[in-house]
Amino acid sequence: MIVKGQHSRIKIFFLFATVALLALSFMSYVRIKNLIDESEWVDHTQAVKSELDKTFSVLNEAESNERGYMLTKDSAFLLPIFTADTDLNLHLSTIASLTKDNPSQQQNVSELRTVVFKRLDYLKKILDDAPTSSITTQRWLGGKTLMDDVSKQITKMQNEENKLLTVRSATLNKSATA
Repeated sequence: MIVKGQHSRIKIFFLFATVALLALSFMSYVRIKNLIDESEWVDHTQAVKSELDKTFSVLNEAESNERGYMLTKDSAFLLPIFTADTDLNLHLSTIASLTKDNPSQQQNVSELRTVVFKRLDYLKKILDDAPTSSITTQRWLGGKTLMDDVSKQITKMQNEENKLLTVRSATLNKSATA
């Protein structure tokens, strides 16, 4: 037979064990939630960088197709140039959405949008003038200067994202090893 005092001690032991298990479960939940949140911020930063790369790639492809058209006069080179507007708007909108929490990057997105579309407009003007006149070296260099501006702006934005990535990765690693 179990003595009444022993029965009470067993109840108290199970109560403490249950409370301890609940506390450990809650602490584990919070830690895992924090790890997931920090991991999502790292992924978020990578997504911004990827969209920046895609933006540059679309513009670079349009520029390559411009040269292809100028050399061959084959209209197949024109389609990627005329669809570049849509693709660039999509990538820039995605970047703007991803960086809405960062005022500095929002300003950078605005500047990037300006230089990207200046370059694309310049490219289209050269194509418009191609049938009626020869394009001077100076005009080609103007396009290069605009593309350099795009590259600088993307690099500026990627550098800021790299800083964020460094901080976020360190936080994630610290949390994972703690």
